[in-house]
Parts: sequence; C-alpha cells; structure tokens
Amino acid sequence: MEIITKKIDTDQIWSRVGNVSCCTEYVYYAKIKRKYLNYINDNVEKLSEGYIGNKFFSDSKSFNARRIHYIVKYIDKFDVYDLQELLSEDYSTIDFLKKTDEIRKRNINISTEE
Repeated sequence: MEIITKKIDTDQIWSRVGNVSCCTEYVYYAKIKRKYLNYINDNVEKLSEGYIGNKFFSDSKSFNARRIHYIVKYIDKFDVYDLQELLSEDYSTIDFLKKTDEIRKRNINISTEE
C-alpha cells in the first residue's frame, strides 16, 4: 500500500494576485500584534491609569484595564478586511483602541441585522 503525500506549492500561494488566502490573515494579524498589541499587553496597567477621565474610557482604572483587554481580545474575530483597515493608517494607541472598538461595533451591528 503506497502512501500519497500531498505537498503545498508555496510558489502558487504567493503568486495569486488579488486573492485573499489564509496566510494573508495571519500576516496581517502578526503585523498588528507587532505594531500595537505587544505594547498594549505589556503596558495595560499604565495605559488604563493614563486614560482615566478620557471620554472613551471611564474614571476607574480597573474598568479601563478590563475594557482594553476586551477590545484587544476581540481582534481575534476580525476578518482580513478589518485587519487591513487597521493597518491602513498609523494610529496612536488610543486611536487604535477607538478604531478597533468602532470596527467591533460595526461587526456586531452587521451580524444582528442578518
């Protein structure tokens, strides 16, 4: 009995123009993680304290930390186009969190309308 081994032609993966592959989502997420998420995860306490009184956050440090964790965790559910939207501009940390929350709310609204 002969075992047939399937091989992935990596040249074919990268030569597809205009198609979104599974690799694209991973690459976009890795870029976002390197650019924003590593810093945010390492400095949640400092950020949550610094955003006290901000219109987007509350006056509670612990509530701000939970909100930051919730926003960052939701990025795992984004599709390729949402990740691409986050990479389209350079955001400050607060603007990145606001944009991420805006996309999250938009996705929730779309899913509830269907």
